[in-house]
Amino acid sequence: MVLEFDNLVMAGNSLFRLFNQKPFFYLQLNKDIDIDETSTLDFSMVNGLTINGTQSENVITVGNVLYKRLFGIHGNDLHLKGKVQLGEDATEVEKIVSEVLITGNDVEVASTGQIESGFILLQANGTLSTKTGSKIESLRDNTCNEATSNSDLFSCVPRNSLKTHFAAEDFIESFNTQFGSNFTELEETIPILMNNYTIYLVSFNEMFLGGSVLQGSRIGFCAPNITLINSEIDTAGRGCPSDTGLGKGNLVANISCAGSGASHGGYGGYGGIEQADDGNVTHDAC
Repeated sequence: MVLEFDNLVMAGNSLFRLFNQKPFFYLQLNKDIDIDETSTLDFSMVNGLTINGTQSENVITVGNVLYKRLFGIHGNDLHLKGKVQLGEDATEVEKIVSEVLITGNDVEVASTGQIESGFILLQANGTLSTKTGSKIESLRDNTCNEATSNSDLFSCVPRNSLKTHFAAEDFIESFNTQFGSNFTELEETIPILMNNYTIYLVSFNEMFLGGSVLQGSRIGFCAPNITLINSEIDTAGRGCPSDTGLGKGNLVANISCAGSGASHGGYGGYGGIEQADDGNVTHDAC
């Protein structure tokens, strides 16, 4: 379903709600959109909501958004001033698989802006900025990569690179090199990035994070120039849960064997078996 506007203005606690349950809904904006931080787009009954600005000079200001599965927005000059969040009836599964994709020339998350989703992508061709008081939070409590053949996180530029020019084609080239793909469009990388990160911010010019809070299990940044001032990047306690992950230990002869100790620059300890014999605890090597 497509709804087309030349200009859309919402102010003073306005509410735009879609009651009809449609699988996907598109707002096409031929000019500008201005939704203040007190107004709300309620599309929590629609699986996907996409806002697309068609003009090269359009300005899109978004207040509060309620969504169900996917919220995407694309335009020239984007400003998020409200809270993007799932509807109150969202299930735990819907929280984990939810996506927020915000792309444009310049992208700003204002001081009143907040984003909550399972996976969050912010991408700017120009400047990507977040203001003091803004918050970006992934709803995936934990992530755990158990694929030994693909355990590395995506690196958008080669390690120790001194490149000063960085564009979309460089990003795609690095992606294809690391994952053996043959992509030509930035959008094609998103499904793999979703499995690689929970929050990913990329700018092909400049990234400025001032006084923001980012919380998630895997947070990635990619830009030629990145400035962080008084910002909190929190990934603590969001890795592999207990008894999961590549170092969780193995089952040897039907006996659980603990994972080996970290090397810390030397030799790691062998995994061990803990056994009780007449009340005494002994530790044997696996």
